[in-house]
Amino acid sequence: MKQQSLGDCWFLSAASAIAEDPERVHRFTHNREYNKNGAFRFYFWVKDGWYGVNVDDRLPSRKYGNGFRPWATQRSYAKAWWMPLLEKSYAKLNQNYDRIVGGWGKEGLRTLTGMPTMNFWNSQYEPEYLIPIYKYFASRNYPMTAGCCTSGSIYGLVSGHAYTVLDIQELKDGGGETQHTIVKMRNPWANEMYKGPWRDDDPLWTEEWRKQVNLNAENDGVFWMPFETFMQKYYNLAVAVYQPYKYQVKQL
Repeated sequence: MKQQSLGDCWFLSAASAIAEDPERVHRFTHNREYNKNGAFRFYFWVKDGWYGVNVDDRLPSRKYGNGFRPWATQRSYAKAWWMPLLEKSYAKLNQNYDRIVGGWGKEGLRTLTGMPTMNFWNSQYEPEYLIPIYKYFASRNYPMTAGCCTSGSIYGLVSGHAYTVLDIQELKDGGGETQHTIVKMRNPWANEMYKGPWRDDDPLWTEEWRKQVNLNAENDGVFWMPFETFMQKYYNLAVAVYQPYKYQVKQL
C-alpha cells in the first residue's frame, strides 16, 4: 500500500488488518475483478446497517516531474487497485477526502466489518494483564490496529502513524519456559523501517526461535518487536471481534 499525502493511515491500517484474511475483504467489496467500465461499489457499516457507495476509477492526481501520480493512496507494490478505490469510496461516504484525515483504528474496523469493536489504552494496564488478552485476540485472527507513538519516535517507528497488529508470541527455551514476549506488526506502507530489538536481522534470533515464529526476513513491512516496547510506544490497540457471516446480508 502506497499512502501519499492523505493522513488516513488509521483507515488504511484497519483495511490492511482485515485483508489478512481475503474473505473478509469480500464482505465490503461488490466487484470481484476490475470492471472494464471503471465502476465499483463498496459497502460500509453506517448507523447499524450496510450502506453501498459507487465510485469510478478516476483518482485525484498531482504533477510529479514529467508526469502525474495519485495524490492520495496509489495502487500497491503488487499492482492491486482495491485500496485506493476503497479509500475514494469512503471519502465519498464522508463527503470528501479532507473529512477522513485523522481518526481511530476502531472506527475503521467497525465501518468495514459491522462487528463489535474494542479499544485498549496500553498505559492504563500492566503488561501481564494484557498479554493473555492480546494473545487470545491473535489466536482468533481478529483484525487489530495500533497507533504510534508516545514520547516521540524510536527505532524507526513512525510517530502519528497507525500499524496493523498481527500476532503475539512467547519465545520459549528448551524446557518450555517463556524467555521473551514479542509482537508481530505490519507497517501498511509495506516497508520495514523498524530498527530495534527483534528486527529481522537481529542477532537475538536463534535458529530455534526463528522456527517458533516462522520468521520471514523479507522486506515486506512485517516485523517483530518486544512486547514491552509495544506497550511503551503504542498508545492503544483496537480490535474487531470478527465472526464469519452465517448468512447472506442484503446488499443495498
